[in-house]
Amino acid sequence: MKGKPAKAGTSKVNHASTRPHHDLEHYCRDLNGWPRSWMGEEKDVPPGEKLVACFRPFLQALAASDLSPKTIQKYVDNLWALGGGNHSRPQ
Repeated sequence: MKGKPAKAGTSKVNHASTRPHHDLEHYCRDLNGWPRSWMGEEKDVPPGEKLVACFRPFLQALAASDLSPKTIQKYVDNLWALGGGNHSRPQ
């Protein structure tokens, strides 16, 4: 029994990424407020601000990446915890 000959043609499947891209604020609500949420004393704020300044380019690259939103959020949560994970993260 002969099978059907294969059709030559173009695929109708869209291989482009269909994941929504969110801006940084979607993943890092109140990023500028992180240093205050980490502080134990007022003198802790300036070093926290320096940490956020270092984190920001990485976080922006993550938000613009093709990683899943869940993966990006895990990275964000882990970075937030570096600054002072014993306090609650801004939602």
